[in-house]
Order: sequence, then C-alpha cells, then structure tokens
Amino acid sequence: MKSSPKSAFAHYGALRIGVEHRRSRDSATGATKGRRRLLAEGKSMSTPTDDEWSEFQRWKASNSGAAPDSGLSSESADPRSEASTQHVPQPAKSPPAAPSVSPAVTVAALTRPKSHKARNLVIAGIVVVALGAVGVGIYNSPAAADERRISAVESLIDELGGVTLASADTVAEVLTEYKQLTPAAQERVKNVSTLNAAAAKIEMLLGDIDAAQSAVDTAIEVGDCESAVAAETLVSALTSEQLARTTGEAEIVSAAADCAAADQAAADKAAKKALAAEEKRKNNLIRVSGGWWSVSYRDADKGCYYFVQPKFKNLSKKALKYVTFDVNFVNKVDDSIADIDGETNHRLQVTGPIGPGKSYSDDEYGFNLNYGCGEPEGLVVNSVKIDYKDGTSETIDQDYVRCTKSWNKSCAG
Repeated sequence: MKSSPKSAFAHYGALRIGVEHRRSRDSATGATKGRRRLLAEGKSMSTPTDDEWSEFQRWKASNSGAAPDSGLSSESADPRSEASTQHVPQPAKSPPAAPSVSPAVTVAALTRPKSHKARNLVIAGIVVVALGAVGVGIYNSPAAADERRISAVESLIDELGGVTLASADTVAEVLTEYKQLTPAAQERVKNVSTLNAAAAKIEMLLGDIDAAQSAVDTAIEVGDCESAVAAETLVSALTSEQLARTTGEAEIVSAAADCAAADQAAADKAAKKALAAEEKRKNNLIRVSGGWWSVSYRDADKGCYYFVQPKFKNLSKKALKYVTFDVNFVNKVDDSIADIDGETNHRLQVTGPIGPGKSYSDDEYGFNLNYGCGEPEGLVVNSVKIDYKDGTSETIDQDYVRCTKSWNKSCAG
C-alpha cells in the first residue's frame, strides 16, 4: 500500500490529539522514536496542509538535537513537493492497533490551550449532551410522571362543566383516570372536590330514576290508588331527561289523577255530611222561648225601662256553666235601635248549672234596658256563647238560635 509524505501529517495530527500529553513520559522509548522516524520519512501519510507542515517543521526543529537513532534528518524533503509524493512500499502486515485513549485523556488533549476555539466547541458540546441527559432523566423520573398525570386529571375535571345524565359516561371515565393515580398523587389533585360532586350528582340522578321506576312497577302490579299516588309523586319529581329513561310513567300519572278525583269526591261528600251533622248539632243546642221582655215602668224624663228575661232550653248533651246572649232591639222595619245611652247591642249572661234537657226561666232575674217609650218593636238574639262545665265552649250565631225576632210571638220550634 502506497502513501504520500503528506499523509504522515494527518496521522501525526491524530497522534498529537490523543498522546501528546505523554511525550515527556515516553520521549526516550523506542515507540516514540519509531513514530518520529515515520513522520520524518513521510511513510503511509496523506498530504498535509500548509499549517500542518509548518507545525511539523517547528516540531522537527525543536527535536533536532535528539540522539542519532531518532531518525530525524534536517534534510527531510518537503512532502508537498512532487518528488516526495512517491509511495514507499510497505511490508505486508496488519496495521498497528490504534492507541487506546480514555475519554478523560481525550478531553484533556482536546482542551489544551493551543486550540482555544476547538476546545470551547468541544466543552460546549459536552455540556449540552450532559444537560440533555440530565433533562431526560428528570422528565422520565417517577415524580415528573406523577406531575404530568395529575395535571392531565385536573384538566379533565375542569372540562366537565355542568353535570347531567348525558355526561355520566364522561364523569365515569374521569373518575377511572383519577383512581389510577397513586394514593399520594390523588391527594394532590386540587379540584377533586369538583369530581366528587359530579359523581355524587350522577349517582343521585340515577338513584331517583331507579326509585321512581320501582314504584311505577309496583303500582302497576298492585293496581291500587295508594301505590299509584306514591309512584306519581316520585315520577313528578323527575326531569325530562330522567323521564326518558323510565317506562310506564304515563299510565301511573293517569291512574293517580283518577284516584285523586275519586278521593276528592269522597272528601267532598264526607265534608258535606259532616257539615250537615254540625248544622243539626248547633240547631239543637239552645231553644229560646217567647215572652222575653216587657215594659217595667215609664219615666217622663228618661223614657221607658224594658225588663228582659232570657228564657231557653238546653238541648245539648252537656251541662251548661254560663250562657251569654248578644241581643238588640229593633223597630217596626227590623232596624236596630239604640238605647238612650247610644248603645245598640247588650250582653245578657245567665249563670248555671243547667243540665242537659233542662229549661231556664227566672221571673225575678232579668235586665232593665232604657229606651224611648214606644220605640222597641221586637228583640233579636244575634249570637249565643255557651260555656260547658267540662271546660269547652262554643259560640253559635243567629242562624242556629231557634227563636223568632218578634217579641210578642213564641220562638219557633
């Protein structure tokens, strides 16, 4: 294999990068002498550049005082000339193995002060590679992976928005993503309360549907009004979205309406019956007798005094303690008239006891009312308050007092 003297400088340059730092250590060894001789003779080397040639000449001059066996000649031909481009035959043997240089030694050689620009570029490259390796390590660390998963789950929760039945699947998916986090990571999800509220609302909506559907199925099976009304109450509380997921609700609503109408009719009938019973009862509490009042005496200056004596019968089934009558006199056209003091209504109270079915009449007990002579034409009982001995009481109005308005006629009944 032929090589030009110039190629010796390429080989020389490579050797300097890796092993020049060992020159002081092995300058006296045969290996170094052999390499220098090879460089000087220009064997198996490519053509050097001008700068490389100048550097080689300086190196050769600095070592011109070496031992005679160094193989360096001051008369070495310029390997760049045409004469020196002839190839020297090489013995047929395997090329020597490249020297083993550790990365630390290589970096030290590359960063020598003689090549500042190259050194800086290499250092910058090493730093970039090192920082990149550190960044990849940080990105792939368990803590960084947890942070990314937590951030992803928080974003999914923020996107939930308003929760309806339509978003049930989405909520379930987000909940699954959350549960796949580690317990420690779950505690660091900031908006987990929003997710829990959404899940609770979905569960409530679905629970209402299940409860209503169960009630509807029971009402259809049983077929009574109580079940139908109970089911209709649950159905009426559902939203349109929930109703779309139930069956038989229309039938139950109709049945409940029929039941409500029947119940109302029964209630009205019962109320009417109760009212009639109450009317009958009140009509049979007091029966007022006639001849209540008469002129007791006349006064030329003060008019006439009318003596009023209540007369009645206890028609109730309880003993009476007090009976208080609210009365007033009327004229010929049944309009109320006032006494000489301007009073129209008078309260006349009778003290019992008066037993069930007993009558009350006391000719010596009564009330003197002062009116103008000849004015009163009749006495009206407006109401009666009854206090029973058992501590209860009630008041009945004029409609339930069985008595005529005319003073000179007996009370009805």
